[in-house]
Amino acid sequence: MSLIGGVEMSLLSLGDLINQYREKANITLSQLAELSGVSKTVLAKIEKGETKQPAFTTWKKLSGVLELPYPFIISSFIETADNPETLKLLLEESIQNQLETLAQKSAQALFNSPKIDTFIALDFVLQRSTTLDNAKMKLLLLETIINYSRSHGIPLYLAKALLDRYLLERDDFVRLEETYQRGIELTHYTEHLDPHDYVQFYYRMGIHAYALQRYDECINFCKIAFDRDESDNHMKAEALTAVIGSYLYLDDTTLAEVYLKEYKNSQFADFKQDHIQAMIYSKKGQYDKSISLYKELLHSVDKERRISIVVDLIEDCLRLGDTNTVNEIIASEATFFPSVPIKNPRRIEKMAKYLRLKGFYNFSIDKFDEGINHTLVSATHFKQIGQYKEAMNCVGFVLKSIEESERSIPSEIIEKISDICNHS
Repeated sequence: MSLIGGVEMSLLSLGDLINQYREKANITLSQLAELSGVSKTVLAKIEKGETKQPAFTTWKKLSGVLELPYPFIISSFIETADNPETLKLLLEESIQNQLETLAQKSAQALFNSPKIDTFIALDFVLQRSTTLDNAKMKLLLLETIINYSRSHGIPLYLAKALLDRYLLERDDFVRLEETYQRGIELTHYTEHLDPHDYVQFYYRMGIHAYALQRYDECINFCKIAFDRDESDNHMKAEALTAVIGSYLYLDDTTLAEVYLKEYKNSQFADFKQDHIQAMIYSKKGQYDKSISLYKELLHSVDKERRISIVVDLIEDCLRLGDTNTVNEIIASEATFFPSVPIKNPRRIEKMAKYLRLKGFYNFSIDKFDEGINHTLVSATHFKQIGQYKEAMNCVGFVLKSIEESERSIPSEIIEKISDICNHS
């Protein structure tokens, strides 16, 4: 904090600051008026304490002369202002200058102002947050709304802000579990959302649960949305595939087939209907059918989507002991390995599984170095989506394999393992 005359600025009024500056610089009010552009009459009233709340424009004009840091000006003004328009201006100034703490402080002051309806104040800050490109600033404003609404029992804006925060954070794959738990909090307030947001939230939570392998919860969340949504839309189709996948992981092929029929009736159904059918064949032990359909799919979908099919195909081939086909698949990796960064957590998981399969397979055919490399790369992808247990299993497999082979661990491998084990 800057000092004027040896006194901390936060303890002084603007009148005190003017007075100390004039004494230090040995200038008159007329001279200060000329320097700042603020009239002598206004300065005199401020210095004498007759003007208790000088206008913000006055603060700004004097800031250059008094050498006041801009954050101090905003902070000092927030402490005395209760006019809604002034507080909105202060919020905007804080946002534009990326003053995060002061943005929260000005929003809080707006909520507490006796001169504006609290709902209008909350709505203003919420709407302003939706226009921000700065994710951190947006999150800070949402947190301010959440904390105020929660402590003052305002469920409507608590629900709105919780939803916006959830949507903002859910694409951070490393924090999928944490974000999911934040979403759980919103389930207590969803009746305060509008019908569209209500349905979309439960679809997203269902798909989120599927990504976290919480299959029962995926089904329950999606069914809540299904009960409110009679339309045919893309999000509903995605939710249907998550529900089908969940039933398959729970070994319930009967219900998986029921929902597959519904998915096939959607105008948004795509190649996943055949992929799911192949998975059902596999669950039933009909590997000839599943492998045949997987191979057909590899020729009909674009390269970026093939990784998921390849993983399931390799697993079925290994179940049948068909290593020749596995060799052929790995040799043709250029035809299915994604060439652009993957942003879908389920597809990242499939890439991790493919690399793990490839790594384990290389170990089995005595390609030791390749096995280490691919298994550790697999671990980095598992870590990317927050699946630390799977990542550590890969690391453990590598260490055990090295120990059993009685080889020394190269320094570069130790470095890779150290990076993987670092959760930061």
